[in-house]
Amino acid sequence: MREGCFIPGIKNEDENDLCRKSKICASSEMALKFEKFSDEIKIEYPIGEKLPLIGYVEKIKFKAKVENDTVLKFHLRDSYDLWDFTCEKDILYREIELKKGNEEVLIEINKEFEKGIYWFYFEKNENVYLKTTDENLPGLSLIFKEGKKWRFQMWSNRRNLYFEIIPEIYPFSPENIVSGVSRPEKWTNVWISNKGMPQFIEIDLKEEKEFNYIQIIFDPSIEKEYTHIPPFYVSPNIPRDFNIYVEKNGLLGKIAEVRDNTNYFFRYKFEKLKAQRIKIEFLNTNGSQFIYIYEIRIYNF
Repeated sequence: MREGCFIPGIKNEDENDLCRKSKICASSEMALKFEKFSDEIKIEYPIGEKLPLIGYVEKIKFKAKVENDTVLKFHLRDSYDLWDFTCEKDILYREIELKKGNEEVLIEINKEFEKGIYWFYFEKNENVYLKTTDENLPGLSLIFKEGKKWRFQMWSNRRNLYFEIIPEIYPFSPENIVSGVSRPEKWTNVWISNKGMPQFIEIDLKEEKEFNYIQIIFDPSIEKEYTHIPPFYVSPNIPRDFNIYVEKNGLLGKIAEVRDNTNYFFRYKFEKLKAQRIKIEFLNTNGSQFIYIYEIRIYNF
């Protein structure tokens, strides 16, 4: 796992990792929110979404095209992790009357959620087309049921249902960097910044410690199936230019200036030093407008 591997159900418990119990703060964090819809999908079979939820959710809003007056049936269920569909009991069930035309579909939720991965679905209704987006976020996936089994949508043009959660929730917080899990599983386990550069992350080791090694797992576009990744592909989410600082005597000193990085698994070794706080400032990416970090580890080798 120190080498960047992910084993489902296993967390980082490496006592030598100085970052594991640190306090993390960041310049910003992204809400669970899609910017725009780009297409639509007919509900010709049950269709839904895996998604992270945390805290109070009042409503979920969808956009739809309705061919004839109809009743749309909505189910929301719990799950153990991102891949689990075993729950057959609804957290809530709603029936929504829709009129012919373009509709804003508002689902009343009014529920407090423990942090976790959930899933919702709409029953088959060939009168309704739901708007979709080609934006992808960790911990979310469009799902559908053909026959008796639920499946993920894994086609090359992978997409999600377009929806809006009211009020906004924040499942991509900086604390995810030290969740102990370096991929989406029972939670998103990733920090995502707001749009725009520069961005930064700050690590407080809680006391001065000696170290000489930092490693970071960025996002290699894990939403893509490996069969759809071309040779020499570089994820746009990987930071290209960034600086690493440590704080000593209340002053920040630069220890690394990284340029033209294309590695999602970044490792940096340097002369041993003592510090309590580390700051990483991100200047540019390889194309994305956001910074993604799954894990940071710090060692004294």
